[in-house]
Amino acid sequence: MFPKSRMLLAGRLCVAVLLAAVVAAEEKCPVNACGESSWPNGRPQPQVSARLYGPGLRGDFNLPARYFFVHVLDASGNNFTAASSTNLSVSITGTSSHCSIWTQVLNRRDGLFIVRYKLFRSCPEAQVEVSFNGSPLTEAPVLIKGPLHHDACSCPVSFDKWLLQTKCPPVDPQILKDLAWFEEIDMKKMLREALRRFDRPGSVSFCHYAVIKNKVYRKCYGQHVGFNMFMDQILLSLARKVRLPDVEMLVNLGDWPLEQRSHTGVHIPFFFVVWLKKQHRYCHAHL
Repeated sequence: MFPKSRMLLAGRLCVAVLLAAVVAAEEKCPVNACGESSWPNGRPQPQVSARLYGPGLRGDFNLPARYFFVHVLDASGNNFTAASSTNLSVSITGTSSHCSIWTQVLNRRDGLFIVRYKLFRSCPEAQVEVSFNGSPLTEAPVLIKGPLHHDACSCPVSFDKWLLQTKCPPVDPQILKDLAWFEEIDMKKMLREALRRFDRPGSVSFCHYAVIKNKVYRKCYGQHVGFNMFMDQILLSLARKVRLPDVEMLVNLGDWPLEQRSHTGVHIPFFFVVWLKKQHRYCHAHL
């Protein structure tokens, strides 16, 4: 039987990456304004400045893809929406040794850019340089103090330490709301019930995952189980970064909830981790 405390750990584990994806750290780099020069068409180049912030500017923010934000402002301090990925350049390099880093700049078209980067080898320390039409937007390169570990590095830290590094909140209100249906979970009974209730192998596929001593195990049911690669990658990547608590879960591989309201109107909740969120209360308890 899983007590609610263990279920909360499972919930925190499943949502950790999703929460980290919206965490914005408070660190900010110095702001620098570009002097006036000419655009390619001869018009004066507007004076712009930039502010860098986000968790990807911290070396201990260890996720498969790290990210931070570049906020471009005009001379009046307003969002400079004319900036594009063609005239904004972001370079991330090692300070003392070669670091193999893939970088992607995403333009939200509101003056805010999302910079994603992945490391293909561990890096002692990195630096970020941002320029607009060749003119630097920061007074000096922004340092990312390391070590920065690449995704394949098997270097797990304690669960509590990793949550602090990613700055996840102690408890997420949505998790508490979803788990309110369950006082405890008998996973063996739940699996038997899932196999009985969703015995439609041509249209329903799900996997039973177990994390034991930081090793990930799974058994899948149904004919179309290719989407298990997504949860596989998430759990295996997490296990390389953090010592996970022992936990079990059922994961729906489809893109539509399995649970439906009964004909009698009585809802019997079923504990599944799902990819989507639905407003209807008769859907899965989603994490």
